[in-house]
Amino acid sequence: MFFQDPSKILNLKSKRVNRPHLYAGTTKTLFSDTYDDTLILCFNDTCLTSKNNKSVVHQKAANASVAKPVVPGKGIINNRISELFFTRLADINIENHFVDRLNMREQRIKAASPLPFKVTVHNVARGDFAKRMNLTDDLFLQIPVIEFSHKLDDGSFSILSEQHIESFSLASKEEISDIYEISNRVNDFMRGQCLSVGLQLDYFSLEFGQYFAGDFFETDPTLILIDELSPDTMHFTDIGSQKVLHGASNDKAIYEDIASRFQVLKNGGPEDLKQKKD
Repeated sequence: MFFQDPSKILNLKSKRVNRPHLYAGTTKTLFSDTYDDTLILCFNDTCLTSKNNKSVVHQKAANASVAKPVVPGKGIINNRISELFFTRLADINIENHFVDRLNMREQRIKAASPLPFKVTVHNVARGDFAKRMNLTDDLFLQIPVIEFSHKLDDGSFSILSEQHIESFSLASKEEISDIYEISNRVNDFMRGQCLSVGLQLDYFSLEFGQYFAGDFFETDPTLILIDELSPDTMHFTDIGSQKVLHGASNDKAIYEDIASRFQVLKNGGPEDLKQKKD
């Protein structure tokens, strides 16, 4: 998470000149921007996991004790795919933090205060979800299941109920209701996008944040989508071959396959994005 409460955004603005590098995660780095209400999000090539794969190389950071697995070009693909989905979601009035893409790896985003949990939308029982529910892996769910989870210090995730969220003041009852509505709308849209390129969307994760468009003390925040929508946050199955496509595999070919299907790396990108640039 980038921030934990809105007051830190105010503190950030006052120190922006002295704090250009704000946050370094596993797959992304956050920098300050020249504008008060935006930040720069950079997508790295580092992997979510250290699974063994021939396309993975290992880079050792200057201050790291162990080398991190890297898939060359992954950050470029995630940046372009995230731009694509956030732009198209904005076209159907689903507000998100994306402003514009600056280069192949970086995008400008709205400075928002993230809610301290992630939302996962399950359409098909896969992996840990299937195990926890004692379901057959690849079972289609009658209706999408939306789960909340909180990242623990050891990197694992703990499932949260609505009561947890309200009791710990992580979000209001109204925000929880909005999250359900937005998540279902995003799911409907994303499933259609994936079907159009021969992919089944098994599950994906979302993050939400509070965005203060005006004066912090005079305006109510708007709930918006933040973080990313990329192969790192989505799990696909190829409809024809039934091959599983997911960024956690650390397979460069999977990233390239997904990028090719959505045409994000061709000259200018998809037609709708080219028209917006023009």
